Amino acid sequence: MNELTLPEVLTMAVDILLCTVVLRIIFGWLLNYPRLLRLVLVLVSLSALVAVVEYFRLPFASSYIFYVVIPVIVVTLLNYLPDLTRIYKSASRGVMFSSRVPTSPRLISELAETLHHMAERRIGAILVIGGKESIEPFVSGGESVSAKVNCSLLLSIFNTHCPRHDGAALIEGENITRIGAVLPLTSAELIDRRLGTRHLAALGMAQNCDADIFVVSEERGSISHVRESRIKDVAVSSPEVIEEALRQLLKEANPEQDKRQPRQWGAWLWLLAFIISATVSSGLTILQHEDARENARTLVSVEGKIQLINLPESLTAESIEPSAATIWLNLSDQFELAEGYAIKVDVADWVEGKEVVTLRDDMIEGLGSEASISRFEPAEVEIRLKVPKD
Repeated sequence: MNELTLPEVLTMAVDILLCTVVLRIIFGWLLNYPRLLRLVLVLVSLSALVAVVEYFRLPFASSYIFYVVIPVIVVTLLNYLPDLTRIYKSASRGVMFSSRVPTSPRLISELAETLHHMAERRIGAILVIGGKESIEPFVSGGESVSAKVNCSLLLSIFNTHCPRHDGAALIEGENITRIGAVLPLTSAELIDRRLGTRHLAALGMAQNCDADIFVVSEERGSISHVRESRIKDVAVSSPEVIEEALRQLLKEANPEQDKRQPRQWGAWLWLLAFIISATVSSGLTILQHEDARENARTLVSVEGKIQLINLPESLTAESIEPSAATIWLNLSDQFELAEGYAIKVDVADWVEGKEVVTLRDDMIEGLGSEASISRFEPAEVEIRLKVPKD
């Protein structure tokens, strides 16, 4: 194989760089949006089904797959449209290149104590814990505040005598940033009709951002956790049980690992993106280089004399018109051109008379794979055989 030229090497390097960045963005999205991964798996499965049908040329499946697969793809995309819109709106460096920020142990402890008191006293409440995506664009109303999360403060906010107790409290980092906020409601058509307004609001918020939302039901005294349009009940037997559940749900921060774990994950994802990009890009570049080298052939012409082989002893050649033909060859740079070639015509089964022969590639020996015949001029020769007279 010839060495790659400098422009080819530079093109491959730029290709690898761009593909690495794009793949890293895709990996970041898949890591942060599990539903997006399910969408990709669905689309890949449908594509594989179409590929199998086309490869095996299944007649019945081919006849109806068009009417089944396309509607399924459209319905699937419509189902995931809120997620795709959310990804588009939340596109940022933090979302694309990092994972979820861990929650501090202090915040988890305060939330566990707060939720336990609310569940025991059946105080209805919605607590929205912000993730990497901004939650402000999806809420309305309420009142902006700035205060450290504190159990007593949260209990007083959701006290029925507080004018903001009906809305949601937004928590970003370790601070309460808004109280009495109105959340977007989800469509009630596909949701359990037993859910109240607070749960519908929590689901609507979860469909728009990556927040963790906790809902306390004043009717049942239960605690529900909502994320990614999924509702999960949290056990309320004791503050310790709630705190352990919050550690699992909110991914409690570990001071010993906070500084290295996100970087390690990011480094591994960058490395994986680079390996995939480098492997595919270099392979395609080499293939293109080989194809270009194969196509970079020189068109030359040589003379080929007509020779008769396996001529029966009872016959002799009366005439060959023309006696030679021009052979047009496509040659690679490594092919050494000979001075002349013989075009051999096998006449073993011929009888006396005239025959018109169309010249073919297999009538010439010794060309090998480095040269190919483009055409003959003329393409046909006339050969006349006769029985010699005694």
